[in-house]
Amino acid sequence: MDAPEATARWNPAIYEEMEFRKGEVRNWRRTLQENFLERRVLKPEDMALFDYFFMRLERYNMSMEELKFSKIRKVAKLIAILPEEEKPICDDVYHFCERARVLARKWRPIQYADQIAANGENAVNSDDELAGSLANVSIDS
Repeated sequence: MDAPEATARWNPAIYEEMEFRKGEVRNWRRTLQENFLERRVLKPEDMALFDYFFMRLERYNMSMEELKFSKIRKVAKLIAILPEEEKPICDDVYHFCERARVLARKWRPIQYADQIAANGENAVNSDDELAGSLANVSIDS
C-alpha cells in the first residue's frame, strides 16, 4: 500500500502570520517588563489602560510557539511575585500581580505541552508555587 499523499502544503502566508503574531506577543512582553519590572513611574491615570491590556492577555489564545518565543510567561511569573513595596500602584484595585499569577499558571501546560505529552506531567519542573526569590533570573535566557 502506498503512503498517503501529504494534503497539507507549506503556505507562506500562514508562516508570515505566525511570525507576526509571535513578534506581537514579544512586544506585549516588553510592555509588561518595562512598566511593571523596570521601576517605571506608573501614573494612576494609566492604570485603566493596563487593566485593558491585561484583559487582552487574558482573552488571547496563546500558542506554545508564542510562549516560547516571547518569554511572556517568565515576565508574568516575575510580576506575580513582586514584593509588596514594589507592586504597581492601584494593584489593590486592578489586581495585576494576581492576574499575572493566573496567566502564568494558565500558560504553563501550553508552553510545555510537547514535554508533557511525551513524558507526563511530572517530566516538567514544577513552578506552580511561583514563590521564592527569582532575583537571579534573567528574562532573556
